[in-house]
Amino acid sequence: MSPEPITFLLGRRDEPTDALRDYCAFLSEALAEHGILGEIRWVPWAEHSWPAALHALRLQARSWRGRWVFV
Repeated sequence: MSPEPITFLLGRRDEPTDALRDYCAFLSEALAEHGILGEIRWVPWAEHSWPAALHALRLQARSWRGRWVFV
């Protein structure tokens, strides 16, 4: 049985580069070598407002029980 995926929860993207997103992507690649899936999820609060973003996050988070989530 493979371990649960690890979720990296990120906020607004920095432009033109996003070092935190890049770090999470590199970490996901390193985890994949050990059979662990790392997935990046976004909280689009700047585009959709905080209430809408938190509502969407609440719905997504239901499936995250027992997982590691890095904020």
